[in-house]
Amino acid sequence: MAKSGIIALAAAALLGSNTIGAAQDETRAALGRCAAIAADADRLKCFDQLARPVPPASGSAPIWEVQTEISPVDDSRIVNVTQKPVEPWGEQRVALTIRCFEGQTSLSVSRDSLLAVGRTAKVIVRIDRQPATEGQWTIATTSQEAILPENAIGFLRALPSTGRLFIRVEGVRNLRFEGTFRLEGVNEIRRTVGEACRWPPPSASRPPAGR
Repeated sequence: MAKSGIIALAAAALLGSNTIGAAQDETRAALGRCAAIAADADRLKCFDQLARPVPPASGSAPIWEVQTEISPVDDSRIVNVTQKPVEPWGEQRVALTIRCFEGQTSLSVSRDSLLAVGRTAKVIVRIDRQPATEGQWTIATTSQEAILPENAIGFLRALPSTGRLFIRVEGVRNLRFEGTFRLEGVNEIRRTVGEACRWPPPSASRPPAGR
């Protein structure tokens, strides 16, 4: 088969395999650029490159989502860190939030609708393979968030640099709202939040995991 015939077949095959719309227009333009190349070898190489499948994007979404801003009250740095659970998101899942707000460090779990009513709710916490603990966490005025009531700094310092953090809230209508969170990267999160909130030097005492 003549080289011109090979080129024509390659062009037809590429056009037939492309989707409609903008992607197809872009492919036609690329084919036109290839066809305009004078040298046969270079022209065939151009068509070969177009025919290769596009590799999938490398990398994955970050585990932690970090947002920062400046407080209008005291010009301190506000840091808001969130992580979705490893389980598929659903009605009984919660997201984890670590926050530095105007010098105060907090840790909480929340959902987009009603989580619990009242001032407190029972929360079960398990850090990696350690025994589970339970305690009463504070319910925010929105009723959509359960907040670790004390020593969030100590809690965060006690987390291992890898593994899993499991949190379950005994919520409204006796439903259990829970999530499992990855701890990879928590060292960097501790550093970022600690610098923003000016954490004091660590003490020798160990905080209770569920309170």
